[in-house]
Amino acid sequence: MTHFEYIAVMVSIILGLGIVRLLGSLDKVFSDHRYWPHAVWVLSLFWLHVQNWWAFWEMRTISFNVVLYSVWIGYASLLYLCTVSLTNRASADEPWKEHFFVQRRWFFSVLILTIVVAIFLTRVFFGASLLHPYRIIQFSLLALAILAAVSDRESLQKIISVLFFVLMAIGISVFRYLPDMFRSASG
Repeated sequence: MTHFEYIAVMVSIILGLGIVRLLGSLDKVFSDHRYWPHAVWVLSLFWLHVQNWWAFWEMRTISFNVVLYSVWIGYASLLYLCTVSLTNRASADEPWKEHFFVQRRWFFSVLILTIVVAIFLTRVFFGASLLHPYRIIQFSLLALAILAAVSDRESLQKIISVLFFVLMAIGISVFRYLPDMFRSASG
């Protein structure tokens, strides 16, 4: 077993637990007391889990040390904590809208930290400078998460959930279709 394979097991377990939790909540999210912005966040988290699992494969050539291993495990764990905050209702009768607004600050605080760690990871693992064009997407997602954390206005939360999903989809799509974009603009 290689060093990467050994580390990949732990990353896979954490991301897999998040995916299982998200999939296990989909029937409730889309039927019981449905609140569509919450559902958009659940779908966003699912996509983030799946994409990060896929992205981890690109790290197979990197020499991990305990710090890099800890940061990557921490990142995967933050995604899982985001998932728990959105899917763990106090009771089955609690409406998703009420749950979302009760958990809003916790969810977005963890999401903000997750995005900051992602910015760090793309710098360390891919060598992407802070002036790289992909940073526009990352810093836009960070700004949306900060705005969502401080605002309890429902209309703004609806807009942010859609904008975040769209920007995330654009960022992931561009990164996946142009896999060398970090390597060509590192520095």
